[in-house]
Amino acid sequence: LEAGLAALFLLPLLKNEGMLISIFSGAVLLVFLVAAGRGPRQVAAKVILGLKIRLALLAAPTLLWFAEKSALQLKSDLSPTRDSITAAFVRLQDTDTVKAVLGALFFNGELWRFVWLFATMLALAAVDPRLKVNARTPLVGILNRARHVFSPPVGFSLSCAAVYFGALTLVYLSTPHELNWHLTTSAARTSFAISMMVLAATFSLLYPQK
Repeated sequence: LEAGLAALFLLPLLKNEGMLISIFSGAVLLVFLVAAGRGPRQVAAKVILGLKIRLALLAAPTLLWFAEKSALQLKSDLSPTRDSITAAFVRLQDTDTVKAVLGALFFNGELWRFVWLFATMLALAAVDPRLKVNARTPLVGILNRARHVFSPPVGFSLSCAAVYFGALTLVYLSTPHELNWHLTTSAARTSFAISMMVLAATFSLLYPQK
């Protein structure tokens, strides 16, 4: 838990995509904890009160950076504005532009390879004869296998990947820069984090107890 929180607190220091990852991964984590029966109060009590000083130390660099950035009036050119939101709505109506963004995120880097690896491992896990499930009917058998294969860690990693993929898509659609240039110079790098999330899901699929 501490290692995960440390990563979340450090991510906002790693450019704009680090901020996105920390926000959305934290949100997905909270959703999964609440779904598991751990309400926000329980989570806060365990995390904040349990870690106490260590949590404050983890958050200190990020808080100091935000304070310094505010004092220097530093702003990102990708921060949401009325113009960027308008640009995103306009580009969303252009099918070719949306396809270009999705294609760049998926194929410019290595994301497609990691998705292919996950899909292959998922198919093998689903037909693994060692997986014993109740199968009174074929449909029940499929559903039970899916429930066993998609453990919470797998679902968490894939949810983070999907949410972050969607967030990056909106960022590129709202960019104030020339879109093709922005995609060519950064899509391979920004999509690498999604590849690692899919890889984490693959690892969780193969080693559910770890």
